[in-house]
Amino acid sequence: MENPSTNHLPASAAECESIASVRTRGPHSLAAHVRNGFKILTEYDLPHPDANTMKHVVEASLAARHLFFATSLYEPSDLDLFGVFQDFVLRCVKPLASDVL
Repeated sequence: MENPSTNHLPASAAECESIASVRTRGPHSLAAHVRNGFKILTEYDLPHPDANTMKHVVEASLAARHLFFATSLYEPSDLDLFGVFQDFVLRCVKPLASDVL
């Protein structure tokens, strides 16, 4: 299997999902990511959106993370992956969250 980090930008949703399965490094369900999103907001003492909104934030975060690292020139660590996810979630809930970060 080719390393997705050295390939072209994904051309289709199916290709994005294929990269996503490689980049999540395990059987992390959407529900687990949503729980992590709520946990992040709790840790930063930020208000929680409703579950449906958080699901959309998480889906967008994962898509952005996968597209970003699909074009990177290195294999991201778990810390890199989590950092992008966390930053995206925080910025969706509190724009310009630099004072929180």
